[in-house]
Amino acid sequence: AILHAMHQWSTSCLVQREGCKALGNLFHDESNRVNLETSGAIEEVHQSLKNCLFSPEVITTACISVATFASNDILRQELCSNGVVQSIVSCMRTLAHSTSVQEAACWAMANLITGDTADVVVKEGAVAMIISSLRRQPFMELLQAMGCMA
Repeated sequence: AILHAMHQWSTSCLVQREGCKALGNLFHDESNRVNLETSGAIEEVHQSLKNCLFSPEVITTACISVATFASNDILRQELCSNGVVQSIVSCMRTLAHSTSVQEAACWAMANLITGDTADVVVKEGAVAMIISSLRRQPFMELLQAMGCMA
């Protein structure tokens, strides 16, 4: 039902934000993880990143979902192979003024840069974007911590 609503209301930032939040919450129940791997959840979160590019609330929530999903090896591979890293970098650039976006994006990148997906993250310019974000907002403690994690 969540994925259907996100697909049907792909341009509604309200639906996208709540959908990303719900998918992230579902991940915490282990029985849902297998369904998330095969259901199209990654694609819908990715569409949220692209369709609501100018909504800090949606992008922050989508990045938190990506960070959560990326703690799973299978989902991390899928996120990196489907252009999600590139979309997050684009969101970081577009919403450079939003501390919440920068924090959530850095958290997502910290989880995506693990192991065999590190090359994709570096190649897409994420490390340079993280450094830029840290320099732009040097007094934001949580952002600095998330950036250091990445």
